[in-house]
Amino acid sequence: GQTLERGVTFLATSGEEYDKAGAEHYAARRRGEGTYDIIRFLVNVDSATWGPDMQISTSDDQLWQTIQEIDTQLDLPGAPVLSGPDGFALDGRPFRDTGARAMYVNSTGYELTHLCHRPEATPETVPADCVEIFFRLMLEYLNRIQTI
Repeated sequence: GQTLERGVTFLATSGEEYDKAGAEHYAARRRGEGTYDIIRFLVNVDSATWGPDMQISTSDDQLWQTIQEIDTQLDLPGAPVLSGPDGFALDGRPFRDTGARAMYVNSTGYELTHLCHRPEATPETVPADCVEIFFRLMLEYLNRIQTI
């Protein structure tokens, strides 16, 4: 029910384990279309359902502060943790030259390694609380970056 002022592209890629094949392909396509350099923000989500504690990697202090403020405001379960300095990890690497402000998101808190790229990783086995935390955090994040 919300409308954003700017366009948002949601992209799911495959081939992370195969030299980021999907992300590399999409970055090359954006270069070919002349739209690669207009990417302003990148959120690379690896796994947001391994626990309630969102692990955020970014070198952008303002983005990290924004995540902390959102978490406090929404009183979300778990706690975001700054876990690394590079928002362009893994599938985000092909977009490093865009000049975008980037975050890499993962999560922790539950012992769910059995959900890593296996057939038993079904909607019934994914913790719904983690999905809710991530959704609420990212929805408010999208609203706030509209003015950054």
